[in-house]
Amino acid sequence: MKIIGLLLISMFGITGGSTHGALADNWGNPMHFEFIPKRPWLSGDKSAILGDGDIVSNTAAVLEQFLIQNRIPPNTEIHLNSRGGDVSAGLKMGRLIRAHHLHTWVGMYDQRAHRSVRQMLESTVNIGYCISSCTLAFLGGVERQIDHADGIYAVHQVTMECVNPNLPEADQHTEVSTCLTVTSAMIGVQEILGEVIEYVNEMGVDPRFVEQMTKADPKDMNSLSIWFLREYKITK
Repeated sequence: MKIIGLLLISMFGITGGSTHGALADNWGNPMHFEFIPKRPWLSGDKSAILGDGDIVSNTAAVLEQFLIQNRIPPNTEIHLNSRGGDVSAGLKMGRLIRAHHLHTWVGMYDQRAHRSVRQMLESTVNIGYCISSCTLAFLGGVERQIDHADGIYAVHQVTMECVNPNLPEADQHTEVSTCLTVTSAMIGVQEILGEVIEYVNEMGVDPRFVEQMTKADPKDMNSLSIWFLREYKITK
């Protein structure tokens, strides 16, 4: 545990993020959603959704609005490309995905079918990845697939930031949770851990998955092997 300035506490459990080197078009920005139309010349192809960027507090609300406005039907696949973000938002997003009976997928995005040459030249997408709180949102898929050749599914310890509300500088950090002591912050961590475990069970995944989240520092990541993904019922 590390305390910096305004009782900024770095510990396992609340918000995600990663220093992973792969870059996405929307890396570092709130996740946006894009409709990927099916390619009629390709037999068996289906329409899908691309969710690209960081998971923030209103990501689930943005996704819900997108689904309603575009009349997305059940059994549509959502392609996730994200370094993670807010854990609570990841849980909300996963439950929304399940409620709309969507499937989740992680892998390299086929830009050639949906973008111009200029857009592809400007793009930095080179591999699909789902890291930190994105891995929780991914679990909401009724069916879940990861392209093991071109996809990364990785977990890590995450961080909690909170500020002592009695400090004069506290009003400068309105976006950060409040906690009076390290003890109260640790209680908050335990509460979110309980929520994560409950959610993992709800999604039909082995709760041992949560153990893997503790095995990598917040600045590192634990990329799960095919064996772990199948053993923990994350994929088939």
